[in-house]
This record gives sequence, structure tokens and C-alpha cells, in this order.
Amino acid sequence: MECEVEFLSRNRRYRILSVGDDYYIIDIEESIWTILIPFLFWLMPQRVYKVDFETVENLRASTSGGNNLVSIFILGIGGSTVLSRLLRSILDFSIQTTLLVNILMLIISALIIIYLRLHIRGSLGDRLDEFVDIKELDDKTIKLKPKLFKQYIVPIFSYLFFLLIVIGAILLFLETNNFIGIFSFIVFLSLLSLCNTTTIHPNLGKRNLYRIIFS
Repeated sequence: MECEVEFLSRNRRYRILSVGDDYYIIDIEESIWTILIPFLFWLMPQRVYKVDFETVENLRASTSGGNNLVSIFILGIGGSTVLSRLLRSILDFSIQTTLLVNILMLIISALIIIYLRLHIRGSLGDRLDEFVDIKELDDKTIKLKPKLFKQYIVPIFSYLFFLLIVIGAILLFLETNNFIGIFSFIVFLSLLSLCNTTTIHPNLGKRNLYRIIFS
């Protein structure tokens, strides 16, 4: 069976699924494991919550602008270019610390990023509660998978790309003590933590269709 996917207004944690004349809300971050390993979302059973058309109209919003991946990507490149020029004098700076201190700096940085990511997850859940309490809705168990090749390749490529840069940044910082190593680690680990938002994305492919299987 096929379904269409929509974003919620300013809330990347949830999606609206349209299956015929029925509407459902799905929490793509219900399991924290899908943030760490996004592709588990396609394999794990997911819960969806049935909503009526009036609720959907209250939640529905235009996906143009801020939800466009291309715009976000271009903005990120532009911002990185400007930032790199501003920090050019710093990027060659080597931090004079021991290997143990460097490892601790990486661990602390990672813990802060994880804390902020989970805080964002919780905030998005609270934002949805202002409109509808999904715990009070009827729920069903489904499996939701991509239907088109691009819907697979973009999330996989994005995750592996950022993961390789994170690993490279760790090695660079531990071996050279260079500031660019930990700077890249922080930036790209943050981006890596957001890759799960592409596993179910309405703007991937010419047709916004995913495969849905009801248990």
C-alpha cells in the first residue's frame, strides 16, 4: 500500500501520513536508536496515530522555504565558507594538550551535542502536545519504507558522508592537536545527529510516495 508524507509545521520530529482518506501522525524519533542509526527506522515496527481531517488542517503547513533540503544545503555551504574565512587565522592553531585531554575534550563535546539533540527532540514533542495529545489517539503498528531509489540513497549517502568526516576529524585532532579537527568534529557530529530526518522525507524523488504495511 502507498502513502504520502507531509511535514508538520516547524516540527521535523513528526510526519503526517495520508493513506486514502485516512490520516495518521508518525513520530520518526519515537525510538532514540533511530537517531543514532537512522536506517533502523525502515526495519523497526512504528506506531502511527489516527487523526481527523480538522486536526490535519490545523497541523498542516506549506513545506516551501525552510523545509527544502537544497536551500538548507546551499545555506550551510555558504555559512561554512564565510565562517572559514573569519576563522582562517585560527584553523592552523594547534592546541597544546596531551592525548588524554584531547580524548576527554572529544567525549565532552559529544555528550553536549547528544544532550542538545535530545533536548530538541523533547521540545518538538512538547510543541506537538500544544495541538494534539497523540497518547489519546487510536494507534496502529506499521512498517514504513521508501518506494523510490532516491529515498534510499540520499539518507544513506548523507549519513555515511558525515560519519566519515566525523571519524576523520577525530583522527586529525588526536594526531595533530589542530583546532580544525575538533571544530569539524563538533559541526559534523551535529549534522550527523540530524540525518534521521531524511529517512522519511516528502521532498525526495519526483513522487512523494512511501510503502506502508499495516500489521
